[in-house]
Amino acid sequence: MKTFYGWAVLLVLIPCVALAQNTDNPGTPAIHVPQPAFQFDTVVSGQDVSHDYLVQNHGTAPLLISRVKTA
Repeated sequence: MKTFYGWAVLLVLIPCVALAQNTDNPGTPAIHVPQPAFQFDTVVSGQDVSHDYLVQNHGTAPLLISRVKTA
């Protein structure tokens, strides 16, 4: 009889927990930039330079980047 109640509780709780996680806790984004700073070599005046930064989302929700600026 104890086994029956154990299975009944599991069969009720598992879907409830799954639904609660999906609707009540949508998650949060977590930005991660492995190389947050970059030092250019000597640059001649008027020369165009660029550098690509790797930006990763280690969170569980979409990461929205709305603004980027230089230091």
